Amino acid sequence: MKSLSWRTKMFSKKVLRIGLMAVALSKNLNLLILAVLTLVITVGCATLFGSKISEPEIASLPNNSFQISLSGEGMVTNEALQAEWYKAAAQKCADYEIITHDFTRRSSLTISGVIKCKK
Repeated sequence: MKSLSWRTKMFSKKVLRIGLMAVALSKNLNLLILAVLTLVITVGCATLFGSKISEPEIASLPNNSFQISLSGEGMVTNEALQAEWYKAAAQKCADYEIITHDFTRRSSLTISGVIKCKK
């Protein structure tokens, strides 16, 4: 399941407020139609080009280790990907150590790392 980022949701809320203010201030039907059309186009673009992070791909490795990979689309930030990676690692095992990680942002917007669960 892909989720929109906090920044995209806040942008959509601001656009909605601006659109509603424009509707309230419009004095004739042409301005009302223009305001609604602008609102629909702006919210649609924000949703279409928003930040989307894939579900984590978790592969089992020997010695109670796991490789976790995440990828993002659109305007996703490296920090958001890292936060989701740490969240996936914590869900896999409560007490872990990071063996390797590659948090450098590439053109594919993918980060990965290997964790080892402590017993």
